Amino acid sequence: MSPLAPTLKTTMLAGINMAMRLCGTPQGYAILYYHRLTTDWMDCRLLPSLYTHVGRMREQLLGLRRHAEVISLAELHERMSQGHEPRGLCVSVTFDDGYADNLRLGLPVLRDTGVPATLFVSTGFVDDPAIVPWWDMNFQAARAAVASMVRFRDNGFSWCFDTRSLRGRHRLLWAMNAVTLRRCMENGGRASSVAEELFPEMARPERNGFSTWDELRRASDDGLLTIGSHTVNHPVLSACADWGSVELAASKARLESELQSPVTLFAYPFGGPAHIPGDVEEQLARQGFRLAVTTTPGLNHCASDRYRLQRVSVHGNDDVGSLLAKIKSAALRDHARRLLPEAMEMFEAGRRRRTC
Repeated sequence: MSPLAPTLKTTMLAGINMAMRLCGTPQGYAILYYHRLTTDWMDCRLLPSLYTHVGRMREQLLGLRRHAEVISLAELHERMSQGHEPRGLCVSVTFDDGYADNLRLGLPVLRDTGVPATLFVSTGFVDDPAIVPWWDMNFQAARAAVASMVRFRDNGFSWCFDTRSLRGRHRLLWAMNAVTLRRCMENGGRASSVAEELFPEMARPERNGFSTWDELRRASDDGLLTIGSHTVNHPVLSACADWGSVELAASKARLESELQSPVTLFAYPFGGPAHIPGDVEEQLARQGFRLAVTTTPGLNHCASDRYRLQRVSVHGNDDVGSLLAKIKSAALRDHARRLLPEAMEMFEAGRRRRTC
C-alpha cells in the first residue's frame, strides 16, 4: 500500500465528518453585514450585494431569531473575551457606511424584531453631503443608462455591454466597480468613479444619501443601535499613507465628539485581506478600538483575532433558507482553513516516509 493511502484516507474521513457536522446548525459567532435598504425591488435585482428590500430584511431577522441567538456586537466581544463558546449559532447584525435608509427603514424593523445592530459610519460623507461615493455613482449610471450599448475601455481591455437587459446592466456595474476599486489600490486608496468618465452628462445627486449627525445622535440614544467607525473617507487602507492618523484616529474623534460616547468598534472599508494594512492591529489597539470586522467570509470563535473578525454578507435575494446556508458555507470555510494545514502536514509526512 502506498504510504500516502493512510494520509488521504484520514483526510477524506475528516472531510466527511466535517460535512456531517455542518448538516445541522453550525456553532460559532456569525456577524452579518448589510449595506443599503430599499423599498424598490429593482435596486435589489441590479445590485443585491448592496441593496436589501426592507421587507426581506424583516423576514431574515425573524427567521434568524428562530434558528439562532441574536446579540449585539459588543456582547459578542464580551462573550469571546470571557471564553464562552456558543453551543449553537450566535448572530450579530451590522450595517456598513452609514446610509440614512439604515435608520429610516431599518430602525423600525430592528425595534419590531428586537434585534440589536451596529452601524459603521464613514464620517466624511456625513460631514459633507455633497460627496457622493464612487460606488453610488456607478450604480446610478448602470440603473439609468439610456444607450442600448455601452463601450468601455480600460488598461488595454475593451468591453461592450448590452444595457437593454438587466444582466447587461449588472455586468456593466460589476466592471465599473472592479475597475474603480483597482484604481483606488493603485492611487493612494481613493479614485473617482468610472461612471463619470463613461457618462459625463450624468447629473450628480445633490445629497449623498448618508445620515445626518442629528439622525445618528437620535439613533445612538435608541438603545438598539451602536455606532462604530468606518474611517473618514472609506478608502482602501492598505493603499493609504496616512491611514492611522487620518482614517482611524480622525473618524473616532469625530464620532465621539458628535455622539458624546466612546467608539470602540471598527469596520475595514472593503474589508478583504488585500485591503487591510499588515500592522493595523497595533494602531487599532493604541487608539482604543476593542475589535474590528472584515468582509472575509467565516464564523468566529474565542480564539479568533479580535481585529480581524470574519463576517457573512447579506444579499437582497437571500431568504431565510439561503442565508442560513450561507452561514453554513462560512462555517465550512473555517473548517477547511483549519483542515488544510493539517492535511498538508500529513501529506508531507507521508512523502518523507516514502523517500526514506
